[in-house]
Amino acid sequence: MLRIKSLSGKINPRETILYTPIDFVGSDEKALEFSTKYVETLLKARQMISDLKLPIRLVLKTIAIAKGHHGWGMSDLGLMNFNIGISLLGKGGIDTFVEFWPSGPTRSMYGILFDQGAIAVGFKSICTGDLDTFPPQNNLERFVELSNKVQTNGSVLGVGSRDTNIILSYNPENNYLRRIFEGIINLTASRGKNIHLSDEDIKDKAYREHGDMITGVYLFSPSVNKSLDFANFLVENSRRYSFFGFEDEYFMVIVAGNRGGISGISFNSSGNLFDKIDIGKEKEAIVNRQIKKPLEALVKTFVRGEILLTVNGEYNGRGVLGGHYSREQINEVCDYMKEALII
Repeated sequence: MLRIKSLSGKINPRETILYTPIDFVGSDEKALEFSTKYVETLLKARQMISDLKLPIRLVLKTIAIAKGHHGWGMSDLGLMNFNIGISLLGKGGIDTFVEFWPSGPTRSMYGILFDQGAIAVGFKSICTGDLDTFPPQNNLERFVELSNKVQTNGSVLGVGSRDTNIILSYNPENNYLRRIFEGIINLTASRGKNIHLSDEDIKDKAYREHGDMITGVYLFSPSVNKSLDFANFLVENSRRYSFFGFEDEYFMVIVAGNRGGISGISFNSSGNLFDKIDIGKEKEAIVNRQIKKPLEALVKTFVRGEILLTVNGEYNGRGVLGGHYSREQINEVCDYMKEALII
């Protein structure tokens, strides 16, 4: 549960958005970057909230890994830099919640959006975004806009699309793999009736056509009709099926599309950074870890059938993806997805 030290008497939680960026610090280099670049970014965002009188409470959640038996993580020097950054944020009026273990994306995401303490306080909306991909100082007003749109449309989930061309691999030869996979997840979620996306600012043509809903920017408004049932359903299933990785996001957007609706707008984003890696090794990692593994976690859920319906519709380039990728590329990714979803 997030621990918010204090709420100013001038703040009405029911008119306030709780915004909690997520960060991961697992090396000395990342610790130094956090204590300089990202602390400065967060403090700048905090000042903008004050100057513009935005109805936002800014909190940071970060997962920090110290070097242990696994052989990686921060050394004592890295931990010192990390703690300096946390101290600076506290002095700047930003509460922080730190986990010193690799709790996994599911616990991080659901733990923020559906935090019982934040819901009990009565915040208008609760939202998050990856700190390194969605600069807080560039997106504050967009979170306010998204919150209003979610409440106006009665959507159980708000999403932020990316305004950059989307690159999902170090080697260009492998870029189609995750792009097609994400396209199928987005198409599956967008079959719902209450879908309100504003994708005109998306530069990437494929994503502009099929939507961009699994980006890391999400917003939840507890007061929206059926929203608490939606949250409880997600949390119960994540426990029942032991979600750990990014299957939580895929499950969440598909459930939202089917059971309550999604509203979305475009957010300012920076491109993903990738470490140099051999083409073959990268492809193997993408297929096994980023496509098959999360799908295997969803095999026993109802979204399995929803995803397979989209896969079959896109096979041989018959669907939306056929206008952006070759038939061979589409069929290759569809076959990987089928293999993972076979019971």
